[in-house]
Amino acid sequence: MIMMAVVAAALAGCGGEVPRQSVYSLELTAAGAPLTAAALGGVVMVDTFATDTVLGSRRIAWREQPQARQIRSYPYHEWNQSPPRLLQSHLASCLASGNAAPTVVVPTDRAEADYILGGEIRSFEQQVTGPDSATVEIAVDLRLSARRSRELVWSELVAVSANAANASPEAAVDAFSGALSTFCNSVLAALPRIRQ
Repeated sequence: MIMMAVVAAALAGCGGEVPRQSVYSLELTAAGAPLTAAALGGVVMVDTFATDTVLGSRRIAWREQPQARQIRSYPYHEWNQSPPRLLQSHLASCLASGNAAPTVVVPTDRAEADYILGGEIRSFEQQVTGPDSATVEIAVDLRLSARRSRELVWSELVAVSANAANASPEAAVDAFSGALSTFCNSVLAALPRIRQ
C-alpha cells in the first residue's frame, strides 16, 4: 500500500500520468439459428473452463505474433470476468437460446444435470499480425460427459479466429464479440452429431 503511494507520488512529481484502467464487457451471445429439435435430452450444465495462469486472469492476453511463445497481458485493459467465466456465460446463453437442450444451467444454479459440458481453454488472445493489424483467437478443448455414468459423450477442439480493425486492445474487444458468436454457434451446430 505504501509502495503504491510512493510510486504514484513519484509519477505525479515527474509529470507522468497514471494510465486509466479500462474494463470491458460483451453482450451475451445468442444463437444465430436455433436447432429445430433439442440435440440433448434433459439438463446440460456448462461448467467453468480450466486454463493456464495467464488466461485465468481478467487481463486481456496478447502475443506479438501468432507463433510467438511468450504470452503477454495488457496491464490496464481487463475483461469484467476472467475468460473461463466469460466463455461459460456466453456458451450457456448461446446453447439455451439455440435449443441445445430443454434446460441449460451453470453450476451456481445448483440444478441436477444430465450432461456436463466443460474442458480447457487453449487460446483466448489477441495475436498481432503486423504494425497495425491483429486477429483474435479462441480455441477450446471441449468435453461433454454424462453426469451419472461419467461416460465421455463427445470431445472436440473448437477453434475460431476473427480479424480486428487494428492492433489496439479496444479493437480486440470488438473482434472477440464476433469470435465468441462464431464459436458458440459452431458448438451448437456440432451437437446434433452426438450419439447419445
